[in-house]
Amino acid sequence: MHEFFYATYATEKIPSASCLKLYYLQLLDFFLPKSTYISYCDSPLLLNAATVKETKTIQELQQRIALYEDMEAYHALYNAFFDNLRYFCYSFVKSNEVAEEIVSDVFIKVWQIRDRLMEINNLKVYIYSIAKNFSLNYITRNYKHPVTSLDELDIDPVVRIGNPEELCISSDLVSKIRQTIRQLPPQCRLIFQMVKEDGMRYKEVAEVLNISALTVRNQLAIATKKIADTLPAYLAEDIRFRV
Repeated sequence: MHEFFYATYATEKIPSASCLKLYYLQLLDFFLPKSTYISYCDSPLLLNAATVKETKTIQELQQRIALYEDMEAYHALYNAFFDNLRYFCYSFVKSNEVAEEIVSDVFIKVWQIRDRLMEINNLKVYIYSIAKNFSLNYITRNYKHPVTSLDELDIDPVVRIGNPEELCISSDLVSKIRQTIRQLPPQCRLIFQMVKEDGMRYKEVAEVLNISALTVRNQLAIATKKIADTLPAYLAEDIRFRV
């Protein structure tokens, strides 16, 4: 763990200049997707390469499944999506078991249409769209309540903040951030999770949720502002400015 030296200002502990940059970048990593804060990091080309590599990998697996019915590629694709997609489904259905079943159903669907996979421009968007629809269908079947708007749902976001000590913040502050996220409007919670946890671009989130990219941006700005309000003043303003 890093050693930090603090200067006391009122009742707050303020990190010294030597650790402030690391602290700041860690907070940006929490608040923003790589595509948003990429220009503020020391290695933007490396981060951009990581994003391109992920997209290229998915496309390669997609091609191997479509053209060769490659089961190894199919399992690799399943494993690449499983964790985040399960969290995404859990946000709707609030059951790990049901979320896992929905993920399995999604990939059964992917295999069933394998001969048409190359017609899909963005497989990630397609997979998340199916997962959303299957989750909403489950809610409709089991709660006898057709869902007409995401804001009608009690979305339970799964957002991994990380170790408070590694982030150089207190456990109380982490608890406040989690509570603030839970108090966001349902659609806003889900958008924040999809951008923060799933690394999705605004346009991708918009396509999955059938809303505009501008709505995604505005909702993310609302979420970031409310969460930034829980941060020490010397960081909160700059976090708001970057969004």
